[in-house]
Order: sequence, then C-alpha cells, then structure tokens
Amino acid sequence: MKQAAISLGCRLLAIALGVGATPALAQSTYVQVDYMKVAPGKDQAYIDLERNIWKPYHQALIEAGRRVWWGLYGVRSPAGTEVDHNYATVNVYGKFADMEAPYAGDVLARVHAGKDVSTLANEALAARDLARSETWQLVDQVPAGGPATPAHYLLVNCMKVPVGGEAAYLALEQEMWKPIHQARVAGGHTTGWALYALRFPSGAALDCNYATVESYDAFGDLENPVTLDMIKKVHPNADATTLGAMGDRTNAARRIERAELWELLDSTLPR
Repeated sequence: MKQAAISLGCRLLAIALGVGATPALAQSTYVQVDYMKVAPGKDQAYIDLERNIWKPYHQALIEAGRRVWWGLYGVRSPAGTEVDHNYATVNVYGKFADMEAPYAGDVLARVHAGKDVSTLANEALAARDLARSETWQLVDQVPAGGPATPAHYLLVNCMKVPVGGEAAYLALEQEMWKPIHQARVAGGHTTGWALYALRFPSGAALDCNYATVESYDAFGDLENPVTLDMIKKVHPNADATTLGAMGDRTNAARRIERAELWELLDSTLPR
C-alpha cells in the first residue's frame, strides 16, 4: 500500500517481503524469507557462496517439485552498521506441506558430489549470520498472475495491524488501494503489487503482521509515487472530504513499521 505522501525515503523489504513473480510464481502461496547479516568486507564471498553452492541446490529442489523459486536480494535501504540484516534469501512454495522439510542433505550431496555436506553448512555459517526467518502467505496480487519476470527492485512495507483489525485492513487494501496499484501497473509505473500475511512467527509482540510489496524493473521508476490525480482517476467520486477520510481510514487500519528497498542479485529458473 502506498499513499500519495509516501516517497522512497520512507519506504522498504521491503519484506518483500515481496517477491517479483514469474508465471510459475503466480500459483505459489507461501514465502520463506531468511534475513542475513554479512560482515563488512565479506559481501562478495557471501554472494559467491549463495550463487555457486546454494543456488544449484535450490534449483535441484525446484526441478524435483519441492519448491517454486529462490532469489537472493541485497538490501539497499536501510543500510549501515546498526541494521540487523543486509541480505535476504526468498524461497517460494506452492503449498504449505512442502515447507515441512525445506532442507535436504541428500539433494545437497548429489548436487555437489564429492564435497562434504557438513563442510558446506559450516561455510554458510561462517559467511553470514542468520538474523531471523519469517513465513508469509500471499493474500492478493496485481496482476493476478504476478509480473512476467522477477522484478529487479522491490519496495516492501511491513505493517502492524491491531488485533481485531484484520478484516478492516484487508478491506482497505483490496477495495481502496488495489485498484490504484492496478492503474499503476497498467500505466507502466510498476510491474506489480502484492499483499502478504505473516504466518510464522506469530504473537502480539511482533512489530508487523502484514506486508505489501511493489516491484520495479528500473531504479528510476521508484521516483513515481502515487499521486492525488491518480487516486481521483481511480476513485472519481472522491471529493476532498472523501479523500481525507481515505487517509484517516488508512492510518487507522495499520502502521508502517518498517520499509526497505531490495535489489535482486540472483535467482533460480521457475519450474
């Protein structure tokens, strides 16, 4: 979700958790996001490890029908020594049951025959710290099947929806904001928009429980926010009072807790 007043400076993965989609991704419903912290000076070593060791492994699982897609993202914003993650890996699954045993040592051993599996695992531990993992479920997206190719940039907004306010929030996103994002995609401003609900972990203490993800192919497209004219075009009967009420309704339904900009560094081919 994006208001007219929200600009790149106050947005993220996002989280996102958004994920640019392929035709295969259009059928997927669950996303596991692992947030990684890589120490200064170790970036290229970490990227090489993901690309040369773990990408072929994920591709083998995709070809075996055990997941749909994998992507490696660099977190462009926020940045600095105080952030708890600067990379993220995203695994997309077609059904919930596929997430029960996400890692398969036998597949890793087959993909990298002659290499010790425990050594590969230790190399991963040495290259980065796993800050946390989250599981998200796709609720809605534009276009209906997702973008034709994985987007190069993602803006992910992590939302905190109060307990008991889920129905009001979902209605807000799907009735008010989804048509606006449909117009943005049709106008070439973005390649897609998606709405996710956090499945795991859960609890009132979490800082966010929903996320929206906007996808962009070019960095310059990030400079094209939602405008008042666009809102009026999509909602032509909205007068000044109605527009003000839309803003109040949006602010009451959720709070943006975290906003991130992600850049796609590598990904598998779809199934």
